[in-house]
Amino acid sequence: MSDLTRQQFGNYRLIRLLGQGGFADTYLGEQIYLRTYAAMKIVQTQLAQDDQGTFFREAQTIAYLRHPNIVRLLDFGVESSRNIPYLVMDYAPNGTLRQRHSRGEVLPVSRVVPYVKQIAAALQYAHDHKVIHRDVKPENMLVGAENEILLADFGIAVVESSRIQTQSTIAGTMNYMAPEQIRGKPIPASDQYALAVVVYEWLCGRPPFTGSYTEMAIQHECGTPPPLRERVATIPTEVEQVVLTALAKDSQQRFKDVQTFAYALEQASNMGSSPSLNPSLADSQMDIPTVHMPYTSPAQGSAGSSQVSAEQAAQTAYGPQPVDERGSPSSASAGSIPVPPPPPPDPRNPHTPPPLVHESFEPRTTPQFTHPLNTPQHAPVQDSAQGSYTSPQGSSAAPPPLPGQARSTSSASFGSSHRRRPSGRLLLLLGAIVIVLLILGGSFFAYTTFYPPTPGGQAKTTAQAYASATATARQDIYRQATSGTPIISDALSTPDNYGWSHYQDQTGYCTFVDGTYHSRAQVGYIGNCYASATNFTDFAYQVEVTIISGTTGGIWFRNASSANYDAYYFYIHTDGRYDFLKETLNAQQTYDATSLAGGTSPTIRRGLNQPNLVAAVARGSTFYFYVNKQYVTIATDNSYKSGAIGVSANSTDTSGSEASFRNLQVWQL
Repeated sequence: MSDLTRQQFGNYRLIRLLGQGGFADTYLGEQIYLRTYAAMKIVQTQLAQDDQGTFFREAQTIAYLRHPNIVRLLDFGVESSRNIPYLVMDYAPNGTLRQRHSRGEVLPVSRVVPYVKQIAAALQYAHDHKVIHRDVKPENMLVGAENEILLADFGIAVVESSRIQTQSTIAGTMNYMAPEQIRGKPIPASDQYALAVVVYEWLCGRPPFTGSYTEMAIQHECGTPPPLRERVATIPTEVEQVVLTALAKDSQQRFKDVQTFAYALEQASNMGSSPSLNPSLADSQMDIPTVHMPYTSPAQGSAGSSQVSAEQAAQTAYGPQPVDERGSPSSASAGSIPVPPPPPPDPRNPHTPPPLVHESFEPRTTPQFTHPLNTPQHAPVQDSAQGSYTSPQGSSAAPPPLPGQARSTSSASFGSSHRRRPSGRLLLLLGAIVIVLLILGGSFFAYTTFYPPTPGGQAKTTAQAYASATATARQDIYRQATSGTPIISDALSTPDNYGWSHYQDQTGYCTFVDGTYHSRAQVGYIGNCYASATNFTDFAYQVEVTIISGTTGGIWFRNASSANYDAYYFYIHTDGRYDFLKETLNAQQTYDATSLAGGTSPTIRRGLNQPNLVAAVARGSTFYFYVNKQYVTIATDNSYKSGAIGVSANSTDTSGSEASFRNLQVWQL
């Protein structure tokens, strides 16, 4: 976007560019009548006429976020001549926590805890008002006039919900992104994960995962964070356990909410012994941020900042500041417009902020602290589909909801906890999954009622490109998972040591016929044949399936008990359809089938006696399916963790079904 300095948006004149980003440019704005100053986000995309109503409604919702640790949205509008939306926010004069604590700096626990309590209080308040902050990182943590910590840019949720993003917009920062957010399904627990990454980085000087964009996505998806005490031995074990719990892959294994995470961290810091601090890491004002580099007020330009590197000077509280050819931050307006002094502290801010966690606050579940490598012992968070998010006892009173604004939310649960690190061969297993970040989104996500996007040529092109890129990424997962040496390679021509079922009765049979393994299901039955000597958790499993009669055949896996057929089932049909089901034995000793995915795929060879190579890649609670080595679908569920593999024919017609199976392979991940 071109420089808009000196132009007017609403009642504000743009004085000076503060920072630039892929979503918006930020300016110091002056209220032309009151002569007060604010930070102004000028969005880089025009807002369609049909979306302006949504923009205004969502802005009203975000404007209700009034909390001592949130940078408030003061005003908003659309510049009429160009249809450019803008957001007006409080101006925080003292920089960011990234500026105060540069990359690589190690902070003592006693300094981290006050930061976390303030940020968690802001996030909890936002979550209670149905807003998810998808970009929690030190760059978005501002320092206010009273040294309070302020979470920035909640106003961007307004624009995201107005559906005005382009394909190039990335929703979040990969260093801090939760696995479910990488998959395009952020939930409130995603913010807890991001805050835990920030805490991890502060405590040991490095984030848990580093590398290229793709490598970090892989590690967030399936890597185990190195224990903090391996990097800084003086960190209390209890603190380490709290941080690793909040970093769980499975969102349900994290703390029930972000406020509980902050409470647990504070309690753990009190339980652990206080290690002696290196003088370079502590001073007499332990709880007051220490400035390690000069900070130039946005209103003062770059004068007097010669001691700071160009990279540091370019990092303002509102994003990267443009750097000119000489390596110095540019200031287009320095010589042409009188530069105003820094704005005084906002008189509406209390001189002493109120306590962020009242003494009466107690989490519904207090985590038990165990060794970091053990499974977390606290009660898992309840899926939001079963209950609503409510403010913790003693939290700030919420403003009244807008008409029609629901109090409860629903969200999907993604991700899983892993006890071991992936092998080097599989490091790039999920690499290309980062393509799913090309979802519609800015830095935040408001999960209130959305209007559908306006159809058009550009939207259709973007959707097609997204679908193609995502399918390519998931295709690479199959290639990586099946690239090594399989631990089982079974032609299924004769009985072997894997314990394959062998029976025949009125329901059907499982047996070897003419050098292939057959499953027959009489009408109304399922012919489940399984290898009783197998037991897998994360794996790639494929077998050639040929439907000889009837309509349906496929594979099943993670059957944990020989007493029932509780497991996951993936079926293909002779008409080109597929289904992914979860079978569960109920109290009436019949089976409930829950559909987890389904559809039609051109990769499935249709008709009888057509061989189809069916494959499943299972990692934690995420499953990828392929037919004839081509990606078909993805699904998530965390009901069954491990168990035996099998094959199946399913009869729903009047003649029964029979399928043959051969050339089975399994790779352990």
